Formats: sequence, structure tokens, C-alpha cells
Amino acid sequence: MRGCDERVAVTMTGSNLHPRKIKSDEDWVHLTYDVIHDDAIDKLMIRYRDQEPKEAAIVETGKGRIWYRFSDTPVNADPEVTRIYKDGTAVTGWY
Repeated sequence: MRGCDERVAVTMTGSNLHPRKIKSDEDWVHLTYDVIHDDAIDKLMIRYRDQEPKEAAIVETGKGRIWYRFSDTPVNADPEVTRIYKDGTAVTGWY
């Protein structure tokens, strides 16, 4: 794995968040997020079912790099990911 001794490049957690005031199921906030373990990863493209791929936001923290992406629909399955490395290489999959 590039620039990383970890076996996993990126991990993923999904959640359908319940805002304070909700009138219908359409008001839920759908989100996936987690940690980037491989420092050589520059970008993540996340594709939810029936949606176009979009770039995930990456936040640099004192404890590592965190990524997140909102979905327009409920998160009921793992999204597809494309890892884009600093050298321009694109690799699909979480591992």
C-alpha cells in the first residue's frame, strides 16, 4: 500500500441522522464519513447508489485526516469509492 503501513487505506461509517425538528423521512440527513489511513491519498470520489460520484470533503485534524460526504438519499448500502493518489493514480475500492 502506498505510503502506509496499514492494511486499510480508508474506512467508512454511514449514518442517517435525525435533525431536531423532522416532519418526514425526507428531512433526515444522510452521511458517510471516517478516517483516511493512507497519507498518499489526495482525494476520494464517493458514489452513492443512483447518484453521480462527488468528491468527499477531507478535514486535516491533529489526530489524522477525516473524510465525509452527504447523500441525497438514505444510506442503505456501502457507497463506491475511488481513491485518487497524489501521483494521479486512481484506484477503486476501500482496501
